[in-house]
Amino acid sequence: MKQLIRIEEAAQLLGVSGATVRNWLKAGRLSAQYEGRSPLLDKQLVADLRSELFAANSQRLKQRRNKAAAEGRLIPAEYVKAIGLVELARAVLQLVGDSAEPIRSEAVLVEIALRLLADRGHIAVKETDMRAGGMLEAVHAGKIKLGVYTEAVTDLFDFHKNGPSAAEQSVMRRLLKYPVRFMEGEDLLGLLYMSLSNLRTRKPQGSYYTSSSLAEALVESSLELLQGQPRPAVVDPCCGSGNFLIHMYVTLKRRMILAGTPSDEAERLLLERCIAGYDIDPVAVSLAKLNLALLAGKAEAEDTLKFRVAVRNSLELADSPAHKFDLVIGNPPWGYKFSQAERIAARQTFRSAGTSVESFALFMESGVSMLEEGGLLAFLLPEAVLHVHMHKPIRRLLLEQTKIERIELLGTPFSRVYVPTVTLTVRKGAADASHTIAVKTGGETYKVDQLRFSENEQSIFNVQANDREHDLLERMRTLPGAMFLGGHAEFALGIVTGNNGKYVMSDKPEGGEVVLKGSRLFKYNCFPDNSYLVFAPDKFQQVAPEQTYRAKEKLLYRFVSEQLVFAYDNTQLLSLNSANLLIPELPGYSVKYVMAVLNSRPIQYFYSHSYQSVKVLRGYIESLPIPACDPELQEEIVRMTDALMRQKRLPGRLGLYEKIDEIMMDLFELLPEHKALIREKLPAVKFLCER
Repeated sequence: MKQLIRIEEAAQLLGVSGATVRNWLKAGRLSAQYEGRSPLLDKQLVADLRSELFAANSQRLKQRRNKAAAEGRLIPAEYVKAIGLVELARAVLQLVGDSAEPIRSEAVLVEIALRLLADRGHIAVKETDMRAGGMLEAVHAGKIKLGVYTEAVTDLFDFHKNGPSAAEQSVMRRLLKYPVRFMEGEDLLGLLYMSLSNLRTRKPQGSYYTSSSLAEALVESSLELLQGQPRPAVVDPCCGSGNFLIHMYVTLKRRMILAGTPSDEAERLLLERCIAGYDIDPVAVSLAKLNLALLAGKAEAEDTLKFRVAVRNSLELADSPAHKFDLVIGNPPWGYKFSQAERIAARQTFRSAGTSVESFALFMESGVSMLEEGGLLAFLLPEAVLHVHMHKPIRRLLLEQTKIERIELLGTPFSRVYVPTVTLTVRKGAADASHTIAVKTGGETYKVDQLRFSENEQSIFNVQANDREHDLLERMRTLPGAMFLGGHAEFALGIVTGNNGKYVMSDKPEGGEVVLKGSRLFKYNCFPDNSYLVFAPDKFQQVAPEQTYRAKEKLLYRFVSEQLVFAYDNTQLLSLNSANLLIPELPGYSVKYVMAVLNSRPIQYFYSHSYQSVKVLRGYIESLPIPACDPELQEEIVRMTDALMRQKRLPGRLGLYEKIDEIMMDLFELLPEHKALIREKLPAVKFLCER
């Protein structure tokens, strides 16, 4: 018989938060049975999943990095195309892990780099030279000469000062039985570096490396938009081990040769003029240089390897006339943890640095400043950049200074990181009113006007709406007589106790009262459970003025939800911060009428096609159109609303909801085809009934 457990126990078993488990359930990455509204999970399936997470072999789940799994080492298999490279990385990690003594990652990386240089024929090696302790020991002992590649190798590991330890030589000897082959377009060194690095080291730096296929696709699509520039100056401002640089080198070299440039001349131009990269990680930069050296033909003794790849913070190059490029491309850090001093400095330099300083926004602003007029910026970014309020400054900057050429929605492409992702490509230069953007999502590609992004107050890049859908949104937004809650409502947060375990109790204490959680909030009605709180504002982390909670009438709404869910309260109910407050102040319009509008299908359609967010923000609510309504019809809607709120069973509630919904569609003056479109997109009504 299955043993069912609640979310809290499942979270403890998996080593993640309860919120993460709920997100996985919502996304369909976990399944549950329900006891009323409470999800119950099969304990054995949770235990199986825990084993998969710790083995780093989960094919079912791309999850947020969590503390338990981050202690292990991860091989991001999708980073490369050749499965043989993944098997080699697995063998390397096994040998390193089996060693009783610590093994330096740089020693392993330089050993593999030397093997690759030998496979390319760039350095001469005798098999007998390696038998004692691998290639690194042979180089250290002077048996193998590196010639012009000496500097590139010593940047990674100074073999003049440090030879491999006895334990490292043992690992290198055992590695000799594994073939190491150079494969054009693949970044074996980067794969190994990621696999040897602790995930907790990479996360605070915001470093999530890009798969080979994603990098290749973005390089190809960017160069297509740079037609007419056969030798563009390209930079990856946060290049890591050079994944984008590798694909850029291979693609540009092929194009140059097809255009008649000799191979050796193409290689010289690529290294000395066309390709540049910066990063603050010295090891990653060394690997990027080695990757470019491997791509180029064998350098002769009299040659000097020249790379425009350097350890440098490219944010410091913003507006530098000495650093201008035709293409800025890459995957900038997301969520880098800036120090207080760095945040202050960023706010003094960048428009996009507001109350919150997001690293990818700074790189976008810096990247645009590094472009020649007409140049392109092509970045891999979290989808949140399109719609989250904190990213409005960078969206405004892009709308003012660039033509947005292309947006592609990629889903969740990063290994074990559940973050929806996009590629965004913009061209430096102001857009005219007729400029259109190519949007690709799934197998569909369509055009949208850039002007539509400028016209909405939050500068939301609402790419989820095609032209037909956008026309409907505009029809609703510009409805004659339509009202908006901006400036005509009072908003407040629910109570942030700072410690729900301490202040929220299941048994009513002396002086306590019911407190509402967001999970007990449904369309039209609140259904509080046995949660109690003693209202003591001085003890809480954040609280609104008491008179707001005690208002004669108010609306409560779910704060974390993809659905708009508003409920009526006239009992002066307290709520936690998962249930925020709204008091409409539209002259001549009742609170219940406003609630009926906000709970309707037309408004849900408007909301979900304007904002892609799991948080219902005040600014979003203020932008929702409220149709005008004559007093007689408004009274009828309020009577129907009262009847719905008295109904306890779903059939009765749904019947009344549909009648109200039809009236709302007429108030928005929707045509039959508009009504059909909305019902097609929103066939079911969610959160209408407690059970």
